[in-house]
Amino acid sequence: MSLEKPSAPSATVYAFHAGLPAFLAGPLYGQAGGLVSAASLNPNPALPTLADVTAPDGTLEHDQQQVFVLGLQDIQAGRTLAAATEAGWRFFAGNAPGKVVVGYTSQRPPNATWKLTTVTVGPGVFSSLQQSHGLNALQQVKDNLYDLRLLKIPGLNVEAFWLFPRFDAPALLVPSPAGPDQLQEALASQQTYTEPDFLGIVQTLTAKRLDYPPQYGS
Repeated sequence: MSLEKPSAPSATVYAFHAGLPAFLAGPLYGQAGGLVSAASLNPNPALPTLADVTAPDGTLEHDQQQVFVLGLQDIQAGRTLAAATEAGWRFFAGNAPGKVVVGYTSQRPPNATWKLTTVTVGPGVFSSLQQSHGLNALQQVKDNLYDLRLLKIPGLNVEAFWLFPRFDAPALLVPSPAGPDQLQEALASQQTYTEPDFLGIVQTLTAKRLDYPPQYGS
């Protein structure tokens, strides 16, 4: 079997191509007018150029992944991953350490046009790309056919690769980053989680998060 990577609509691919040059030409996050965020403990990672992230054959985007978002209220209510909503797509560009970025596109009102909204750089991006490539080595992927999705829970700062089964197999969640780099310690002990186990953990985290005083933000 294998891990299938659904193709993004042509309009969102175009939005990534059209928007990336301006993002890479701008200042980093934290500087005046910054557009690019840094997935790194280093506050000033080097910003790659467009040439750095373009393959020799001219290819730019690769490893496209559809992004789904699950809200804290849905988790608190005990809903399954079926409650996750489509939020856009993300694309990687570049393959070498220090020369890889990931960009997120979404549809924006009032005309629901696709737009590149965020570009992230830094070692965390390269690690995420490597982790996504490693998913093919999972025994469950060798035994079953899955679609690759990315699940985000913004209120918990949680991201996970969501292996969505094509046939009668359990869904799997792979927290990203993995192991000691995972911000939520409760999701750092295993490489993969079944949907019930994953939701049980994030329900506990959500209950704690919603108990925070309002001044702690969203």
